[in-house]
Amino acid sequence: NNRFVDILRKWFEVKICSEPDFVIASVLGEPFEYLKYNCVRILYTGEPLSPDFNLFDYAISFENIKFDDRHYRYPYPLYNHQRADALNETLTLEKAKQILNEKKYFCNFIYSHPSANGDREALLAEIASYKDVECVGSYKNNRNYTVKFGQEKIDFVKKCKFTIACESVSFPGFVTEKLRDAFAGFSIPIYLGDPNVENEYAPNAFINCNQSRYNFGEILERIREIDQNDELYLEMLMAQKYADKDYLKKMDTGFEIFLYKIFSQNPN
Repeated sequence: NNRFVDILRKWFEVKICSEPDFVIASVLGEPFEYLKYNCVRILYTGEPLSPDFNLFDYAISFENIKFDDRHYRYPYPLYNHQRADALNETLTLEKAKQILNEKKYFCNFIYSHPSANGDREALLAEIASYKDVECVGSYKNNRNYTVKFGQEKIDFVKKCKFTIACESVSFPGFVTEKLRDAFAGFSIPIYLGDPNVENEYAPNAFINCNQSRYNFGEILERIREIDQNDELYLEMLMAQKYADKDYLKKMDTGFEIFLYKIFSQNPN
């Protein structure tokens, strides 16, 4: 029950076995467990780790690299196709006004661990100097409850006007579910991370902290401006989320073609 199997079953009979022709592996779990299998190895990772083609025959990652037909860029936010597709929804002004009227909180911060260099913590401190921020993850929690990741997180995000959506590290192409989940919850993302994020997500739909060169005071002024101007907030809420309206379709088509080419070959 996952994206790979759903796609492969369009063309092949898929069997999960202990002596496979192909192994799809991540960098999580037991280190180098995939080396136990003497077969075609395919890396899938949403982590900020570059593929090692000495260990893998093929790779799917966040990296913007070209390596014949052995690599495909498919960022982690797209893996949950249903949630990624939700970003294509276009809001009417009436619907956007209803969403704004139902907001209960100013902003949220939902994380389970610190960032690599303290940037998102510094951003949190700056924003919290203006208004209270709901820190409802296990990290920096300032409430008497904790929100679980997944649908419970999305449901809470829907109650907030803004969402602090910051990656643990900043690296070109590395973008996770943080921006996607804010959009899915009809909350304006305050994004810090991938410096090239506007290649894929429309710049008028979120606050891009990378543009301000980490000037958190300048970022706070932008947040304050949007927070105090309902017309401006509604414009951002209704904005197209992907920079290219056909972005998800193109990425999915390329992903399916990439997998088909791998699995249609003789694994020997």
